[in-house]
Amino acid sequence: MSLDWECKSDRLLLIGTADGGIKAWNVDAKRVVCDLNTSEAFPRHGSSHLDSLGFATLTVWNMKTWKAMTVLPLGKDPPAITSLSFNHNGKILAAAATDGMIHMFDMSAGLQITGWPAHDSAISSILFGPDETSIFSLGVDGKVLEWSLQNQGQILWSRNCSRFCDPESS
Repeated sequence: MSLDWECKSDRLLLIGTADGGIKAWNVDAKRVVCDLNTSEAFPRHGSSHLDSLGFATLTVWNMKTWKAMTVLPLGKDPPAITSLSFNHNGKILAAAATDGMIHMFDMSAGLQITGWPAHDSAISSILFGPDETSIFSLGVDGKVLEWSLQNQGQILWSRNCSRFCDPESS
């Protein structure tokens, strides 16, 4: 369901699975070195994957001990998180959600520092811009938006890419 590099290593590829697990793949050894079952500590609510989309947690894991350290606050009745992106040094985390919101976290403090409504529907993907003064978001509607990080909520650039994102049109 998702991929990302462990921020302090260029050897561990983290794989988010459909059942809520995390697998750490060592690219040198070409094998899974850790298989975390997050559903035991943070069970899903509902009987199917779609039923569980209304419930979310953002858990910070210690990559040396493979233990959960803390849960980042998402507020009351949190939406499911669809995409995450760390800045270059791992101190700021951007999270996109099914409710169209972008949430920004200070990882040192473990707190949300800001957030804003970015799309009318769910966000598929989020990514810091190359100079980290902006953040890009891709909505399920196919709209790509570039947001200013200096002027929260200000759109710097937008493009409708729905013809590339809609499986019906390909």
